[in-house]
Amino acid sequence: MISVITITNRPEFLDNVFENYERQVFKKKELIIVLNSDSMNIEEWKKRAENYLKVSVFQLPEQVSLGACTNFAAKKTKHNYIAKMDDDDYYAPYYLTDTMDAFNKTDADIVGKATTFCYFESSKALVIRDPGKENKFVKGVVKGATLAFKKKVFNTVKFPNISTREDTLFMRKARKKGFKIYSTHKYNHTYCRRDFKDHASLVTDEKILKKSKLVSYTDDFKTPVQKVPNN
Repeated sequence: MISVITITNRPEFLDNVFENYERQVFKKKELIIVLNSDSMNIEEWKKRAENYLKVSVFQLPEQVSLGACTNFAAKKTKHNYIAKMDDDDYYAPYYLTDTMDAFNKTDADIVGKATTFCYFESSKALVIRDPGKENKFVKGVVKGATLAFKKKVFNTVKFPNISTREDTLFMRKARKKGFKIYSTHKYNHTYCRRDFKDHASLVTDEKILKKSKLVSYTDDFKTPVQKVPNN
């Protein structure tokens, strides 16, 4: 079974958080949501959670870092595999299935995507970000929005008490401890890019595009990224 954790400080993504979780074909799962904001209405989120199986909602003060929130959520999980889901991205139906398949078929300790689809809402451009890093062990890191790890990794390495690059530093520290990182194929996830100020990442649109390959200009960024497993 797998525990999904989502940290959010944006009430406008309530629907997206629950829809991404419910959409997953993989059913042996739970969801831990942490509201990282003083102004968000936790009762609204708890009421919505009543419509789904195995969803827990917590709230931490907004001055608590993203890394500390992630540690808090991970400690609340019940299962031996933990997957992060961002509040504003798109996770296709077989996303968690792909993740668990990678754990089952390799000896990876950390699984994610080093190559991902990225959609720019303003220009409607769907691109492949950092192509050529699929289905292999990587010496670098995978994208934070696709990060999944065995609980034994978290028992050894914690997320740093910061709000940017906490995923990257977590993975780098884990790799130094000897844990292996595996990058799956690019499908079944899309990094949704809105205004630069809306993202915790410090990477600009221009920097992303320089390392990306254009797929198409489209209103539908969901259908092209979906892939059903072969087995």
